[in-house]
Amino acid sequence: MSFSTPRAKIIAIMESLKYKLVKDAFDFESIGNTKIDLGFHVEQGTITSEAQNQQTTAVLNPMTLRFWQKGKKDTNVTMTNMLLQLDLVMNNIMAVQNRTDGVRNIVFDEFAAVPHSDQNDDIIRGELTITYNQEFCFTTP
Repeated sequence: MSFSTPRAKIIAIMESLKYKLVKDAFDFESIGNTKIDLGFHVEQGTITSEAQNQQTTAVLNPMTLRFWQKGKKDTNVTMTNMLLQLDLVMNNIMAVQNRTDGVRNIVFDEFAAVPHSDQNDDIIRGELTITYNQEFCFTTP
């Protein structure tokens, strides 16, 4: 059980799909156009909890995953490719084998596909928000 487990799993999944982690943990908008294709960024949301009893706490651990695809001349094709990538990413993240190490459930919250910037709409950014429901059991040290 670890607060960092969901983020580490997302990073491993995205890297297995040939995406490259953006090194800046906070500023995803300053990525250069040459490095953005198949780049991804994981934003940690605010972690909240609710005590279930004296030893167990239910934790909601939200994450926003951003990933990019550089388009060609036809942005409709790029949008279709982005949605196909969403299928692939979601199938990997939601897989039963990723519901271990205190992860009780993984909830799909929302997805948006948007242009990366107002000046350049041939780069599409997918923004996927998911919440990991984790259970932490504490024992006497």
